[in-house]
Amino acid sequence: MKQLYIVILSILILTGYSQDKSFTPSLAYVQTSYHNQLFYSNKESATITYDETAQSLVIKLDFAKLETKIDSLDEWLLDLEQTQLIYKTQLNPEDFPTPGNLVSKTLKLPGTITFNNQANNVELNLTIFEVSEQGMLYREFQNGKYDKFRLRFSIAILPKDYKIDKKEHHLKKAISVQVSNGIINLIPH
Repeated sequence: MKQLYIVILSILILTGYSQDKSFTPSLAYVQTSYHNQLFYSNKESATITYDETAQSLVIKLDFAKLETKIDSLDEWLLDLEQTQLIYKTQLNPEDFPTPGNLVSKTLKLPGTITFNNQANNVELNLTIFEVSEQGMLYREFQNGKYDKFRLRFSIAILPKDYKIDKKEHHLKKAISVQVSNGIINLIPH
């Protein structure tokens, strides 16, 4: 019986490990004003994927992962908890800076945000910056040269543009999303 328990536990741990290892989330800071009070959350809720072959960059923000589990602090998230913000754009591998001397490069990328089943074209200011392999920000994710780079961006979402203002809690103020150390998850081929 004890051996069966150990085998099942090992399978669960290995399965959970492989699922968690698939994509590394990035820390996202999200804030808005609700009932004249500032509300925010700062959690690993953004996932950034890059498909080098398709030259496609996708950023997903999962609002359910922003919950604090304290009702009074999460009330502003009630209209958003079943929603993901998805930004898609094209990004050529040549758009990444040439590594060396901790370089950075800022791009204006036209793309599409899909949020609450609504899509809008937006232009995102995206900064790609290199991190030192000896520095605190560097971690190896088996993504080759992309392990050396991080992404920084901010987006302001107006609830009326995505019909969030029509939901029960009537969010009206801009929702600001900021990622300052975005980890690139390379799509394998």
